[in-house]
This record gives sequence, structure tokens and C-alpha cells, in this order.
Amino acid sequence: MPGGHIELNETKEECLIREIKEELNINIRIISFLGIVEKKGHIDYIYNCEYLSGKLLLGGEEKEQNNPSNYYEIHRIRLQDIDKLPLYPDNLKMIEKALLERNKNEK
Repeated sequence: MPGGHIELNETKEECLIREIKEELNINIRIISFLGIVEKKGHIDYIYNCEYLSGKLLLGGEEKEQNNPSNYYEIHRIRLQDIDKLPLYPDNLKMIEKALLERNKNEK
């Protein structure tokens, strides 16, 4: 899952947009704030986002540090396969919340 640290004088939302651009080479629009996940001494702020433009390519520190013992790879998965990924249960709940929100807005 993409993520990062907030820089000086940067909002959480600005950080999210910057980190997604750096790590995945895409532009997004934030739809909504979904919640907070606390784990192992840090806090994740989870947002529901919409893809706007760009081609998915690994970038930033993940690309620079990518090696056989510290491997990063972008995967597109079908939504029906999301429960097969080794995700933290709280992160999976946030993904489900985002999908419910999107389904509600499409009606």
C-alpha cells in the first residue's frame, strides 16, 4: 500500500497526493477521508481516491531501494480477489468502506 511521511508545512491531503505521484506516477483526486488505522507505533490516515491520469510506474524511494531482498512491485487486482491479499484486517475494512461509499454514490 502506498504511504509516506508528511513534510514540513504539508497537509495530510497534500502528502497523499504527492506520495501517490512519487510512488506510483499517477495523479489522483481525494474523494473522502475514510478513517484512521493505528498499528505498530504509527498512524495511517486512509482516504478514498479517484484515479485521474498517469501510467502506473514504480517510483521514488521504492524504485531506488528495490532489490531481491527488499522488493516492490505494482499489482492491479480484481476487486473480487482483494480478500486473497495479505492485508491488515483494518486496511481491508477501509477498502470495503471505500467500495460501499462508491457504490452508494453511483446510485
